[in-house]
Amino acid sequence: GIEIAIQQLVLVYASTFESERDDASVTRLLYLVELDHDPTITLSWEHEAYHWLSAKELLALDIRDPYQEIFHYLKKVDVLV
Repeated sequence: GIEIAIQQLVLVYASTFESERDDASVTRLLYLVELDHDPTITLSWEHEAYHWLSAKELLALDIRDPYQEIFHYLKKVDVLV
């Protein structure tokens, strides 16, 4: 339910790697956008909960790659503050 104009998006992370399952590659793109309001969160059947975390809390999570790598990169380039 969040409407974003494409010109608002800022690319903050890009990574491409070869998939181990087939002869394809996977590209991950992460964009940043600022909102002027707190969005209403509606969970789908795929999720049980959500949490807003500070950068410090996010970096302390024990989560699988590539997420730890991405979050530490975003901290290094001052996207996570």
